[in-house]
Amino acid sequence: MRDGDNREWEVPSTIQENLPQRSLQEMRFAWTDNFGGVPVTTETREVLKKVALRLEELRCHLEQCNPSDFDFSEAWETFGENCGAQVVAHESALGKLQYKLLGLIGRSQNQSAFLRGISRGFGLNLRQYLDALERRDRLACSLEQFLCQYDGWV
Repeated sequence: MRDGDNREWEVPSTIQENLPQRSLQEMRFAWTDNFGGVPVTTETREVLKKVALRLEELRCHLEQCNPSDFDFSEAWETFGENCGAQVVAHESALGKLQYKLLGLIGRSQNQSAFLRGISRGFGLNLRQYLDALERRDRLACSLEQFLCQYDGWV
């Protein structure tokens, strides 16, 4: 094992031993062009499908699927909450008030999950911020459990 990244405490240690070489046909890939209602451009969908078709042509094990217990919208909203809370963390009292008002105004409009999260994040107290961090960790764990079943996710 190698120590984690000294700049980012959340970067885990990595295995430095030589892993056995496997052919593409021995690897398992998951792919999706559906991210739980999060908008995806036509061009992005086409590229994802092209990559999937190419892997299929190479006779790779390929599944079109999403993690069954992962909510993409909740993930984007949680990311937004954390971003919003971190933006106001170093603001003066007046700056925090301005962001909170901006967040209240922003919530009244139809927004993406990410922007809704940012708006809500502007007004989080410490307990709510810690809850958002816990949600982030739960979502990351859920996604990691899904990804552990595959060698790659397109």
